[in-house]
Amino acid sequence: YSFCTLLEEGGEGPYTKKMSDRLVDGINNTGDVSRKLDEWRMSHPHYGCTTDRASKGVMVVVVIALIVLTYLPYVILNENRGSAGVLCVVIFHIPFCLMLGSYFQIVMIDPGTVPRWWHDAIAAEAASDYQVCRRCNMHKPPRAHFDSISERLVLNMDHFCPWVANTVGFYNRKFFVLFIGYTFVLCTWVCITMLVVFHEQLFPFFGSSSSSSTPADDGDDSVPHHTRILFSASFVINCLFSLMLSCFSYFHFKMAYKNETTIEGDTLPQFHLTPRENWCQVFGKNPWYWFLPVWGDGPDGDGIRWTLAGGKIDGLPNSRQDESRGTELL
Repeated sequence: YSFCTLLEEGGEGPYTKKMSDRLVDGINNTGDVSRKLDEWRMSHPHYGCTTDRASKGVMVVVVIALIVLTYLPYVILNENRGSAGVLCVVIFHIPFCLMLGSYFQIVMIDPGTVPRWWHDAIAAEAASDYQVCRRCNMHKPPRAHFDSISERLVLNMDHFCPWVANTVGFYNRKFFVLFIGYTFVLCTWVCITMLVVFHEQLFPFFGSSSSSSTPADDGDDSVPHHTRILFSASFVINCLFSLMLSCFSYFHFKMAYKNETTIEGDTLPQFHLTPRENWCQVFGKNPWYWFLPVWGDGPDGDGIRWTLAGGKIDGLPNSRQDESRGTELL
């Protein structure tokens, strides 16, 4: 992690504390905090993996194993394919590469946490609208929640996902949504093409009848037994994931469209803007980057300041909003 990330996570070494005091000095008003948030926003994304996260990365190994279980029979061991089979394998690599890129990004990009200097600027006020988290004793920006797994406040937290060994939050949520979306597309493509194009590679109950003596049967007999087993296992697993992710992908794309999270649901309507504005807060303003696993310009905003439906800005010192802001969850 960079120094900026260590500062955000609340490092209290003598050098870190000295730098924190310098950052807080002179930013106790709304204008200075806005300027500092703009500078802080430009430092993202933060890449890296802590020792604690690495210890929870067992599921990452499982995901890689499942990817290999699909790629090995579908691409490497799949020798009996004609022109249609070659085309299927070529198309397969499009969602496959997009899925891998999205997975790398969601695993490696930090979701974003509360900067220490922002907390200190809020704490310097005589009275503040922002709650203090009971778990970490830091002021909570709008839509921030304490993650009991990583033990810190996460900006716009959605949930901790064991499959990626990371918390899904403001700065990496786009890549999580893309990951499950492209995984659904990939699994569905594998299932359909295995049934339609590569059905003779599957286990005998999916292949041609053994009672007929056709050239196709001679080709069936040439398929090694271990290849049939891998094809059949891959087919079953991809069908299961396709069914499961069909609902899961729809759920998360819909929440991005409506500016909701798994934790909040529809309990904070004051953050519901236009559909495009909601979408841009997850996928960014540039439509060319929306469906690509690249950072681009990042999500619209900084995860601390939020535009309310009435046009006000929440997340700044001395910015008292009406009571519709709601109660934040711990």
